[in-house]
Amino acid sequence: MLSQRRIYFIAVNYNNSEYSIKYIESVNRLITSDNSIKIIIVDNNSEIEDYSRLMNAVKNMNNLKLIRNEKNVGYFVGLNIGIRYAAVDKNSLCVIG
Repeated sequence: MLSQRRIYFIAVNYNNSEYSIKYIESVNRLITSDNSIKIIIVDNNSEIEDYSRLMNAVKNMNNLKLIRNEKNVGYFVGLNIGIRYAAVDKNSLCVIG
């Protein structure tokens, strides 16, 4: 049943925190009372200022996991890191952003 599943929205950030923050805000407008929507942002080793801006914007969000890579591994590898994180939850669906 879809209502029992978690839906993970996964995106990659690289020196574009303003776009990532807008993405997060957009996804958060979909939040339902059952807390089924989760967000994963994989940061590909952005400049510290950009990463700090992103961290500050999301620090109080319970439904968000921010993963920081030690180096820029590229868009698709970054997405795969997020997908692997979501795959721990066997009853999940992934939406790539």
